[in-house]
Amino acid sequence: MRESAHEFHCTHAGRSTTIYYRHTADELDLPDELWELVRVKANLLTPSKKPIARESTRNGRPRRVYDKPRTPWERLKEFDDQDRAAGGHGYIPDDKREEIKHRSRQ
Repeated sequence: MRESAHEFHCTHAGRSTTIYYRHTADELDLPDELWELVRVKANLLTPSKKPIARESTRNGRPRRVYDKPRTPWERLKEFDDQDRAAGGHGYIPDDKREEIKHRSRQ
């Protein structure tokens, strides 16, 4: 059982150090602070593939077909642009869109 609720968030950024070493009370908040710094890039700017169809192989076994890897940010921008082109308000507020564009360039 964990000694503290702040001991560790299961992230790839902190796993290698927090599992193998004991930390002081001051160091327990460090993974949370680090996660806040990399959260947007890790969640929105990491490419992933999504299944788009199922096909059968020659011997009849099902196989998934995937699209090209795109970031969740690219997918969200596409839906936002489609909604705005159709006359909607879009999904992303303009100020957040500029903030994320700026962060993705860093």
